[in-house]
Amino acid sequence: MNWNLLVPPLPAACVLIFITFVCVKYAHNTYVQHPPGQMSPLGQHDSATMSDDVYRSVIRHMPIPTCDVVLLAPQQDTTLLFMRTNKPVRGVWYTLGGRLLKNESLKTCAARKLLSEAKMKRPPDALTYAGVVEEIFEDSAFENTNSHCVNHVFVYQLTTS
Repeated sequence: MNWNLLVPPLPAACVLIFITFVCVKYAHNTYVQHPPGQMSPLGQHDSATMSDDVYRSVIRHMPIPTCDVVLLAPQQDTTLLFMRTNKPVRGVWYTLGGRLLKNESLKTCAARKLLSEAKMKRPPDALTYAGVVEEIFEDSAFENTNSHCVNHVFVYQLTTS
């Protein structure tokens, strides 16, 4: 995933609002398997178990479970965001996250996304569960198909070391 990085400052009073309300916008990466050297419509390579055709059918018929990670600065006044490079919401600043894989725990998924998208290896227990947010987008990685995601949100507090 190609991400541009931004650390926008937030007033301290906005942190709680961000976690409880503004969380309605998150980055979602879908993992699909493709032949070596071939990109999916999502622009990614991965070794998960679902082809584009199967995922297209799933996304047309049911919500997608995801895990998202809110990265908070040590002072809890800044949130680390990443620019989306794929649909839905291409070009929008979001927290990192992505699809929950079959037989994967929620915390393991969040830790996997933290590693794959921010190159931060942290144990799953270092993440704090913050709640669930539902999103429905008009588009998706596939033409004429919208996205409906149920996001399990985790928070990780960055440290100065």
